[in-house]
Amino acid sequence: MDICKFEKGLSKIYKVNRNNFEEATNKDKNYIKLDKKGKNQYYGYCPECDNPIVLVNLFVTQEKNGKPIIVYGKHSVEKNSFDSFDSLKYERCPLRNKNRISFSAGEKHTDDELAEKIKDTIINNACKIKYFISKIMGIEVSPKLFILLIKEFHKSQGYYYKGLTKGNLPYLILYLSHQKSIEWQYIKKGCRERKEIEEKSKYFIVAKNRQILLKENYKNELSKPSIVTVFKDHSYNTNNEQSFIYQVFEKFNKKEYLLYGQKIDFDISYFYNLLNFEAKDKKCEIEEEVRKILK
Repeated sequence: MDICKFEKGLSKIYKVNRNNFEEATNKDKNYIKLDKKGKNQYYGYCPECDNPIVLVNLFVTQEKNGKPIIVYGKHSVEKNSFDSFDSLKYERCPLRNKNRISFSAGEKHTDDELAEKIKDTIINNACKIKYFISKIMGIEVSPKLFILLIKEFHKSQGYYYKGLTKGNLPYLILYLSHQKSIEWQYIKKGCRERKEIEEKSKYFIVAKNRQILLKENYKNELSKPSIVTVFKDHSYNTNNEQSFIYQVFEKFNKKEYLLYGQKIDFDISYFYNLLNFEAKDKKCEIEEEVRKILK
């Protein structure tokens, strides 16, 4: 895994690297134990199951034969001098390699308790998830569009997906969505999509207020053009980091034209910390509607 924490329970999530280890622990000896060969092993905790993890290659040469050395965390299954290990939690942990499955595989578990926890996470953090999805898409996702995304996630029973964690939850919500129209949506300030749409689109404009609108000369057409989003090709790299492809197409007369495409690297530690430490929006108007869908 490429993320970790240094306290059990609710605590800040870090990317696994040397700088974060030093910042979070100040090299406290409690996080450094000797292995069977008398060499230092560096420890943290799994963000999902709270079990000890070993931080591998943390203090070694960062290149070998011209190639970067991968720094990662792995569950410390064997007896260790750092902390106790809960085998049951490990078996169910979504960050365990065995449970690390691409969204495209569509594999599901049958753990109703785990699925209910995911539902509760969505309901109790609806506005945070909407904010984060807007960040991924580069548009100000409207409540109506967000509700459509949640409905499709529910129809697909996304909360049973084996590859799902709290950290990649917004990404799975997007991945399970069908093509979604973004006409009338507002592009976020500074996002690349605006330039791409303005330069490439035959049928749409971005207004001064950043709203995506159909060009005037197509508004009276019986069959109108559309502009839609697509999320596909979820994958893991050799460092267990996740990504997928985000594309924007315009469609007209049964033809599709690519306006924008980008590989999106999952920022899982950011989303974990957003869930855990940012104050909940007390005026989250979509929470009850999301609750009705999922419960």
